[in-house]
Amino acid sequence: MNKGKGFSIQSFRQQPKVDQAAALQLWNTLHKAIDEIYNQNASILSYEELYRNAYNLVLHKHYELLYDGVKNDIRDHLTVSLIEIIEAKNESILAAIVHAWLFHTVAFNMMKDILMYMDRSYSVPRKKAPVYTLALQLFREVIIYHPSVRERLRSTILQEIAFERQGRVIDRPMIKSILAMFVDLNVDGVNVYEEEFEKFFLEETRNHYKVESLAFLSENTCPDYVIKAETRLGEEVARVRNYLSHTTEFKLKQVAEHELISVHAKALLELENTGFNCMLRDNKLPDLQRIYNLFARVPACMEMLRDAMFRFIKQAGLDIVASQETNKEPVVFVRSILELKSKFDTIIATSFRNEKAVLKKLNDAFEGFINVGNHCAAHLASYVDELLRGGIQGSTEVEVEDKLEKVIVIFKFLSDKDIFESYYKTLLCKRLLGGKSVSDEIEKQMIAKFKAECGYQFTTKLEGMFLDMGISKSAQEEFRNSAVFARTAIPLDVHVLTTGYWPLLPPPACLLPAPLQQSTTLFTAFYLEKNSGRKLTWLTHLGSVDIKANFKGGKKDLNVSLYQVCILLLFNEQETLGLEAIRAATEIPEMEFKRHLLSLCTPKLKILRKHSKGKGIEADDQFSFNEEFTSKFKRIKVPLISPKEVSGSDGTAGNNGDGTSGGGEGGLGESIPAAVEEERRHHVEAAIVRIMKARKTLSHNELVMETTRQLAMRFTPNPQFIKRRVESLIEREYLKRDLEDARVYQYLA
Repeated sequence: MNKGKGFSIQSFRQQPKVDQAAALQLWNTLHKAIDEIYNQNASILSYEELYRNAYNLVLHKHYELLYDGVKNDIRDHLTVSLIEIIEAKNESILAAIVHAWLFHTVAFNMMKDILMYMDRSYSVPRKKAPVYTLALQLFREVIIYHPSVRERLRSTILQEIAFERQGRVIDRPMIKSILAMFVDLNVDGVNVYEEEFEKFFLEETRNHYKVESLAFLSENTCPDYVIKAETRLGEEVARVRNYLSHTTEFKLKQVAEHELISVHAKALLELENTGFNCMLRDNKLPDLQRIYNLFARVPACMEMLRDAMFRFIKQAGLDIVASQETNKEPVVFVRSILELKSKFDTIIATSFRNEKAVLKKLNDAFEGFINVGNHCAAHLASYVDELLRGGIQGSTEVEVEDKLEKVIVIFKFLSDKDIFESYYKTLLCKRLLGGKSVSDEIEKQMIAKFKAECGYQFTTKLEGMFLDMGISKSAQEEFRNSAVFARTAIPLDVHVLTTGYWPLLPPPACLLPAPLQQSTTLFTAFYLEKNSGRKLTWLTHLGSVDIKANFKGGKKDLNVSLYQVCILLLFNEQETLGLEAIRAATEIPEMEFKRHLLSLCTPKLKILRKHSKGKGIEADDQFSFNEEFTSKFKRIKVPLISPKEVSGSDGTAGNNGDGTSGGGEGGLGESIPAAVEEERRHHVEAAIVRIMKARKTLSHNELVMETTRQLAMRFTPNPQFIKRRVESLIEREYLKRDLEDARVYQYLA
């Protein structure tokens, strides 16, 4: 360090004070500078000097002089621009205001830089508006809020937008500049954009679309209106993108969607010949997609559309259910429902984006009409019967799978699946015992689908029927290979069925002819010897026999029922027999007796000759073997007349002996079969006991809810039905009521 040099401390030199005269001189310099800025001569100014002058005025507490002076200068220059704007014509007022705005904002920014120290040391601490904010407030007050400008400016902007909606070309950059100016003027809590433009614009938009939409809809079709509405909504979104503030977008969409969609939603759905319902009816997929996309903008309207679709589908389904034509043909009935389902699956996938809420409405609609009465359960069972008897003959594996899967589609909608099971079981019984099934593998494939849908309990009896058929085949082969078989007068083909699996009720026994009696006795002895502890009951009403009959025209092979064999063999001993003699000799149950006897006397197959005229049978009727019978066929199957024909002939009703009404398949319908009703009692009681055993104590409502939930896969029990079963269980001391609350049940171990 050089010791010859050192630091010296000088005394503090105070800044000279700025008195009032000096302050006025400094302000005058600033005032002239502001004028030069407005005269666009800012390049000749020294910003450092101007900043120092403003600094000194503030430092020596002449800030009010400076602040008020700047405020007055800005106001004066704005007033000059105001005069030019007022004098401008309407078509030029927007350009004049934009020019003034751009001109003054340049000046505002320059002044803000010069007066930065005043803002920091005076304006902010004293809670006064900074220079730039003050300038914006003055611009708003002097120009925008001036009575001669305010209304003209607003109406001109709205008129330009109206012109654009009419298809005319407007100066979008100009509109954008004006609206951006409004946004910039949103200072000190005042929303100029909203108060001076947006609320008027939204009201104008509302009125415009209210008039336009009503006029357009009254003169055009629904699809045309939807296209128009889509176009208009797209234009409004583009308008936001082109010049409106982004804050307007949501409000604008609400207004436009309300007037274009919500107001006319009901009319669009119900419009005659072209509305939504007509689109559904005529399968107009592109139009449906457009109206869906339009309504999807408004949640409330979307719900209206879903409800309209629900009502349409349900009504279409009810029409199918009520149709006399489809009800006569179960196959036509089910195919009609499948076609309806396929149609709306396509509509929802193609036009409604597979929306879950729409799919739920579809399912609700199908459940609504499919469960009106028992028509669908009965007809679906008959449809499956037709498929498995030969309706899928020649189909590929893929086609078979598709047809079976369509059965499950309708099956899922059934609320009372146990009724379907009852009908299905009866028809399966007839297919298996009559050898009419096209394939055991396909039968089991169908049952596997039911099992996957409803669980193993649903198909236990169906699977048991197939198990019986397999065991019967083995037993039959064993019998044929035994020494006993050689002693039978008539060869037998016997199916041994388990009582609990098959929907069959044993009728009263009839008197079999001696050869048949001998053969059945031998089989019974043989079977019971192999299977001790079992009991065999012969279901004679289901048996069939092949016999040879000698007519004058030659021998014929007749396939007849077992009851008919009992009748025909009597005529080997006597040529003519009376009704009572035949009845006494066979002891066939009354209804079956008349049915089988009349079937042998029909005009087409008159194997027996009834001596009296008329369709009915009288007590004194006489019958004889018709040797004159002729037929071009060697083998003849004698069909049974329907129980209705027997009932119609003598006024009695009958039973088929298999637990179903004598009305046959055509009579399947409204009432719940007695066997199903009885089974429901057992299911409900079993469910109640299971629940109460696990829970010990439960209120009535909770028990009803839990029981309904557990049984939902089979059927939906009525709360009153559950209540009756609870009362029955209380009487049998499975449950008891709580002593303090009668609506609470307790389980008795």
